[in-house]
Amino acid sequence: MLKRLFANVLDEIIIFAISVLLLLAAEGIMKVIGFKIVDAAAFLLIIYAVINVLYFPLLEGGKYATTLGKRLLKLDD
Repeated sequence: MLKRLFANVLDEIIIFAISVLLLLAAEGIMKVIGFKIVDAAAFLLIIYAVINVLYFPLLEGGKYATTLGKRLLKLDD
């Protein structure tokens, strides 16, 4: 049970890291074309929410049928 909780925490860390990377990429692209993200925290929250909604169905329905956190901790469902 504790291992499954830790796998979920790992998944959330992975999702947050992906969200931050996408935010940085978006800020870079916006800066190049002459725009600026005014509220980076709100933008990060939106990215995080979208990825969080898509992450579990896409990974659990994919080839390995498990999330990265479960795969790293070798949990079989």
